[in-house]
Amino acid sequence: MGQYINPEGEDKVDFCNRVGLPVSEETVLAFDYTIPQDHLPVCVVDNGSFTAAGIADSAHERARFHYGTNGRPYRWFLLPKSALEPYLRK
Repeated sequence: MGQYINPEGEDKVDFCNRVGLPVSEETVLAFDYTIPQDHLPVCVVDNGSFTAAGIADSAHERARFHYGTNGRPYRWFLLPKSALEPYLRK
């Protein structure tokens, strides 16, 4: 199972807009996991009754989010790792 953000008291999209930067899918697909980065892609998927915000912390996870939306609306953001720290597994 992937890693997801769930900011307390704040909508996931609002959180991503506040601390991160909306980016295109092309930008995310070109994201290079082989070099040290201080940001990670986050995919926000509208599931109808709820929104999920998954951290694409590897190329494998990025592919899962990219191909696993099954036609559901989604958006990509780049968020600093420092803002994601509470949600990243150690």
